[in-house]
This record gives sequence, C-alpha cells and structure tokens, in this order.
Amino acid sequence: SAEQESESAKKSEDFSHSNWIQEELLPTIDIIEAGS
Repeated sequence: SAEQESESAKKSEDFSHSNWIQEELLPTIDIIEAGS
C-alpha cells in the first residue's frame, strides 16, 4: 500500500541520515581520542 511505501521510505531516510552522522562524527571522535 502507499502507506507501507512511505513507511519504508522514511526508514531508508533515517538509515542514510544515521550513516551521515557516523561519517561526520567518527573522524572527530578519532581526533578527540588521539588528542587526549
């Protein structure tokens, strides 16, 4: 149904957003840990 399609679209959007967060934050975390 259309409702299921929008639900799975939202899930993949959330997934790519969390990937983006990891890509953005992980290098920062590595730098912080290396500097401490």
